Amino acid sequence: MAIGDPTLGDFEGFVTNYMGVPSTAMNPATSPYVPWAYNYALQIVNQALQCVPGVNGAWSVYALAVYNLAADTLVNIAQDASGAPIYQNNLPYWQWLRGQYGVLSFTPGVVSSSSDEGTSTSYTVPRTFENYTIANLNQLKTPYGRQYLGLASSWGTVWGLS
Repeated sequence: MAIGDPTLGDFEGFVTNYMGVPSTAMNPATSPYVPWAYNYALQIVNQALQCVPGVNGAWSVYALAVYNLAADTLVNIAQDASGAPIYQNNLPYWQWLRGQYGVLSFTPGVVSSSSDEGTSTSYTVPRTFENYTIANLNQLKTPYGRQYLGLASSWGTVWGLS
């Protein structure tokens, strides 16, 4: 393992310190969802990203891609424990967070044009979006999924999308 490569321990720290998951919602060291999300990300993130140069003591681009995809996955799969405390809006944390990001709503694609009688808006849709899978469209909903897609697509088509 190279310096800066991802580890489950570092991802647990990412969940606590970067995502800011409250300890009342989850203990990353004992939750079954954390290693599952981490393992999933290890299987999906293209290992060619390990070739991107970095500096000692910093997370590699590969590690950041793994952590962000794992965080996106965690938002989608983590369940609130029975009797979990209410976080906001009468909802426990994970249910509330999924609502904040609109994770449970279906998004069939990216809006390219919108108008009504008084206004009109049109966006240029990047070509990369044309090849997005349903999973990629869902990843656009969370900041972690967007960060993952940004990291992965910054290094070309080696990561699976052309």
